[in-house]
Amino acid sequence: MLQGSIDQVKVSLDEKEVILNRMADPKLRDPDFLKKVVGKYELNGQTISIAFSNNELVLLGSPSIHLEPYKDNIFRFREFSDQTAEFIFDDKGSPTGVKFTSEGRSVYLLKEIRSHCQIPNIFNLLNN
Repeated sequence: MLQGSIDQVKVSLDEKEVILNRMADPKLRDPDFLKKVVGKYELNGQTISIAFSNNELVLLGSPSIHLEPYKDNIFRFREFSDQTAEFIFDDKGSPTGVKFTSEGRSVYLLKEIRSHCQIPNIFNLLNN
């Protein structure tokens, strides 16, 4: 039994080849969805950053890697189409991590949680 997914079909029509590409889920291009997954992800003290720039996700580094919508919550690396990033969400729809896959091997990084604590203004404290 074969398993997989088809993302492109080539057909010959009227002596010409036509290529039909499967469109990714529209949510994967929605700025509100993309901004949700922006942040830092960590594994064993190593941190990677994902940014939202020019309406797309970018894995910051040297060089930076652009993430292109693929399917579900999965993006392909533009520069290395055999590598993917799958964002993992909790029951409330908040991102909890990202799974990078390359050559059949995967690694899971946890999303760093930013503290939403209000830091008091020292000048207000001194003047009271």
